[in-house]
Amino acid sequence: MKYDVVQQSLEEFVQTNWTSTNIQFDNVAFNSDLYSEYLRCNVLFGSSASKTVTKGCYRQTGALVLSVFTKPSSGTVRQLELATIAANILNDAVINPVLPLVAPRVILSEPSFHGDNTDRNGWVMAQISCSFYYDFQT
Repeated sequence: MKYDVVQQSLEEFVQTNWTSTNIQFDNVAFNSDLYSEYLRCNVLFGSSASKTVTKGCYRQTGALVLSVFTKPSSGTVRQLELATIAANILNDAVINPVLPLVAPRVILSEPSFHGDNTDRNGWVMAQISCSFYYDFQT
């Protein structure tokens, strides 16, 4: 299924292309109290299905979710600026693995936006989610 290498490939893509704030990744220590704004990167895997009639060729789906966190006092303008940058990074991107990583090519679709201006523990959030897929053989 190549979950680990695909997640690493997607995280490296985000880390290379995102320069606006610090990034929080899954299972990596991160103290949000040190920052006034940051990006959270989550890779969620969906279901896989047989791609062809022949046995052994599959398509795996998932979602790459980038959540932008800002302080409520910064206003929605900054939140939307960061969300726009995140959406532009993901928009119809094709992620090819960087050597020495051996991962399948990942195809991203059009991103979608969800804003939440509710103050949650001193943060407001804008979320950009983008479905993806990759093909693999067993």
